[in-house]
Amino acid sequence: MATGRRTSLKEIRGKIKSVFSGIGQTTPGQEASSISSMLPENASWPEPAAFRLASYAKSSGGPNPQADQEVMESIEKEYFSDEHFDTSLFELQKLPEPIEPALLESDLKRLKRQLQVVSRKVSQLILENRQSYSHELDRVIDLQNTLQLATVHCYTIRRHLIRAQSGFTGRSLALFCNYQRKQKLLVLLDLLKTIKTLQRSDVRLREILAREEFAEAIELCLECQRAANLYKHYSCISELSTKLQDTLESIEDSLSAALAKQCSAFDEAQYARLQLAYRLLGKTHAAIDQMLMHYFSVVHQVAFAKVLGYVELANPGKESSAQKRQFNELCKLVPVDLLIPCLRDVCKALWEVVKSYLLMARWHAGQPQPEPASETAFSRMYVQQKVEQGRARLWQEIHQKVRILVAAAEDLAAFQFEDFLRLLNCANRFTCVGEEFSGSLCEGLQDTLRSHSLRYLDAYHRQRVDELRMFLENEGWQLCPVRADFSLVQLQELAPLKECIAAPGRLSLDKGKGGLSLQTYLDDERCPFDLDEVLFEEEPLQADVAEDADEPDSSDSEDGSPSSPGRARSPGQQGVAPIVTNTTLTVLRLLGRYLQMVLALRPIAFEVIQHMSQFFDFYLLAVQRFFAPGAEQTSERLRTSLRRIADALGDRLPTPSPALDLRSRDNLFGLSERVVAVESLVFLAEQLALLQPALEALTPQAKRAFLQQFFAQTVHPSSELRAPVYAAVAQRALNLAPTFNLMGNVRWDLSEIASQHSAYVDALCKELEIVDVRLGELAHRVPMPHDARRSFWTQCVRLAHHTLVEGFATAKKCSNEGRALMQLDVQHYLRRVEAITQLRPVPHKDAVETYVKAFYLPENALEPWIKEHRKDYSDRALAALVASMGQISKRAKARLIAMIDGADVLPGKK
Repeated sequence: MATGRRTSLKEIRGKIKSVFSGIGQTTPGQEASSISSMLPENASWPEPAAFRLASYAKSSGGPNPQADQEVMESIEKEYFSDEHFDTSLFELQKLPEPIEPALLESDLKRLKRQLQVVSRKVSQLILENRQSYSHELDRVIDLQNTLQLATVHCYTIRRHLIRAQSGFTGRSLALFCNYQRKQKLLVLLDLLKTIKTLQRSDVRLREILAREEFAEAIELCLECQRAANLYKHYSCISELSTKLQDTLESIEDSLSAALAKQCSAFDEAQYARLQLAYRLLGKTHAAIDQMLMHYFSVVHQVAFAKVLGYVELANPGKESSAQKRQFNELCKLVPVDLLIPCLRDVCKALWEVVKSYLLMARWHAGQPQPEPASETAFSRMYVQQKVEQGRARLWQEIHQKVRILVAAAEDLAAFQFEDFLRLLNCANRFTCVGEEFSGSLCEGLQDTLRSHSLRYLDAYHRQRVDELRMFLENEGWQLCPVRADFSLVQLQELAPLKECIAAPGRLSLDKGKGGLSLQTYLDDERCPFDLDEVLFEEEPLQADVAEDADEPDSSDSEDGSPSSPGRARSPGQQGVAPIVTNTTLTVLRLLGRYLQMVLALRPIAFEVIQHMSQFFDFYLLAVQRFFAPGAEQTSERLRTSLRRIADALGDRLPTPSPALDLRSRDNLFGLSERVVAVESLVFLAEQLALLQPALEALTPQAKRAFLQQFFAQTVHPSSELRAPVYAAVAQRALNLAPTFNLMGNVRWDLSEIASQHSAYVDALCKELEIVDVRLGELAHRVPMPHDARRSFWTQCVRLAHHTLVEGFATAKKCSNEGRALMQLDVQHYLRRVEAITQLRPVPHKDAVETYVKAFYLPENALEPWIKEHRKDYSDRALAALVASMGQISKRAKARLIAMIDGADVLPGKK
């Protein structure tokens, strides 16, 4: 069957060949006739398959398109599925067993028919594309001609090469042999030079290592190793390989030592050379791991060395025993008086380590970015991750050293306050550095400082409270001269906090430490621990500021207004210096010191602020007990606060100085001392109110209720003490008995309207004028503020009004004309009082006017009026009012008097 197919294909090829035989004047065989003569005799041209296919299609009869299409559709799809399809195997597999001749003959006819149709179709397609086929066939024939020419040239070249070989080979071989011998000698000479260089490489390596040119040394060593491996078959080189390996290990040790030096004194150029050396060794990852281990080791070394130096300084002759101790045991040997310089030196030394680490991190971050997904990019990422992770571990090690040193100090009670503040400021700066460096809040150190601070604060506060009680008990309540614009920020303890007090939002505990940028310290020789954060030197608390009273304030602005925060002054008080005592300044300075402690150690802020409030409590209670023991005219909240303070102090209540004279009429019953005491208390409250926003910002949110209650119930109501203190003087300074007696002699049952006021009015005003003269004399010694003067006159007027009401109550009979006289006296009295006291309007005048007008009330309106004013007048005054009214019946009088006498006495009744 295969033979038949090959025969059919040959027939088709012949037919196709005959179809195209008439195309063109010259056939491809004729064009190649001139070249064929040059080819070998057995060369032949293959017959194209297309000609055979065309010949077979032509012999298959005329075309019938419809029948051909049916035959084409009857061909199985397997014939078109694969180019390498085996048709014979396919047809044989389809034959049934046993094979029937009739069926076999039918299949042969069908296949021949299909072959004829396919051949005819292919022939038709070829004829349709005959021009393209002819063009391609021409190109193939040209290519065959070119190849035949190339074959001819090759034959010619080979004949010439054979002749050249026979003429020149003998002489050339001798020349080539000599040249080869020369080349071998040159190679031998280069080998000897290399061996000589390898033998001298150790000397060169030592010279390079002495200059710490590690990268050059490693390159040389690696090059020597490669050369040694190349010539290791020579006996003189075999030992050199082992020596070079030892040298390379020695270089790595030197690299590690040089890397350790970078931990305390970073040199960017040197570190770059070290990194290049490790890169040549292929140990970039090992370099950063080794660097971190060196940092931990250096932290211990520098901390131990600094502490050991102070221990040896305090205990000379015991150096050997101290060096053998553990770090925590060594810290316990540092004397308390050397703790602060030791702590500062340790912090400075550890800062150099931190600075070196930051410079190292900055160097790695500034390296050029490698190609993504490269090995260099992976290495860079690994190094950066190690550097970032190492921050927390390194700071934990540093923090542990400082915490152990601070915790080793057992007794800090002997510290002066400025020394303890230096300790807190140094530790606070250390915490800021840690927070900026690694985000660590140094909880361990903060807990240690908190316990130390609470113990120190308790001891220090007890001493200051005892000292304050001594000042109060010896206080003469004399005016301490200060400048007119004096405020607490002008004190040495609070002057550096002026900006913080003006902008309390910067002090908020919720905003963290902040305010320290380590980057500013990297490029210079400065250190965060070089700054002395102590804001003042401790001086005797009773130091006076009178020496500054007449000096100009350098903080004043150009227009003369003070730039520092101060208390608000009324228009009449501008230019008047505040009234303070030495004890007032003592309390203000104590507040400044305690505020410094709050800023230095925020975790104990609330405890310190509680102690600050006790100073004001003590001052308030002292003024109240010395000058107004009753304090009846104050609010209930102030009386509650005074009871709380007294209960808290217990047996530590202050007693006034024996030299304090409050009973002499000559000094107006100590009015100057009272004015100084009360007004200094008010000034202290005003200054404390200036600190309220800053104190609230420093107090934890959960504990601010205490501070708000303290200001609402103690500080702000403290000015209410003016009333009882000045009332005590008014009661003694005004001699109102003659006025009351004169009012008892006045006839109120007049039948005619009087045109002249009564004599008791002149007597009462005379008493007030005498007091006014005494106040003028007092002003030469103690300037009386406007608020104090108004409060004093208010108490005097209140007593005068009470005398008038009680005097009117002595009237047994009162006519309408007598009531007119009362009104005349009251109006004249009020005009005189306004002129004397400068009070406009006169306080409490409604009490007198309302009482006088009550004489005109009808019977049905009198009872409601009495019920409404029971708290304003005494029972005697109300009963006298009812008894003297002639327009009501006796029965009504008896009922109203019985109601007055039978009613409970209300609190606060005059």
